[in-house]
Amino acid sequence: MFVRHPTKTYTSTGAVILVPNQALALMWEGLSNYRKARVEGCCFWYGPNTDSKEMSVTHVVFPKQINNRRSFKVASDAIAEMSAATRPLRIINRAQIHTHPRRWTGHSLYDDDHAISRKAISIVLPYYGKPSDSWPEGFGFHVFQNEAWHLLTSRQASERVRLVEGEVKLIDLR
Repeated sequence: MFVRHPTKTYTSTGAVILVPNQALALMWEGLSNYRKARVEGCCFWYGPNTDSKEMSVTHVVFPKQINNRRSFKVASDAIAEMSAATRPLRIINRAQIHTHPRRWTGHSLYDDDHAISRKAISIVLPYYGKPSDSWPEGFGFHVFQNEAWHLLTSRQASERVRLVEGEVKLIDLR
């Protein structure tokens, strides 16, 4: 697997994404057809645009996508459609989530180059998104900083992404 390794150390900014448990449930459910077909899939978490260090997730978005065993792609017209659906709600991308076929949850060169935002955290789920209660253990949390994607430790991930109670809406564009 080809990966880029950061040349500088990751430094926490204190930013926290507040993810309702319902977002996880919608994510697992929405990824289930990809898992059953044994292809990679993706979704996005959106929330209000705020200057606060605490950023809430209010929507789970599934775009149209092309899914294969070892990759997925969200075409530019599907990204535009996602933007058209979220812009009137005044919500922005907080996290991009995608699956990998095996246990490895690193960021490949392909993942680096196909992330739709360097401002959003990138979360990689193993085994085509098989549901797990071990959050954040076993998942890859990647943050873009100092011109590179940094894989967070479990401690850093739990500080950066916190599970909370709350409601989330689904936007399914598939």
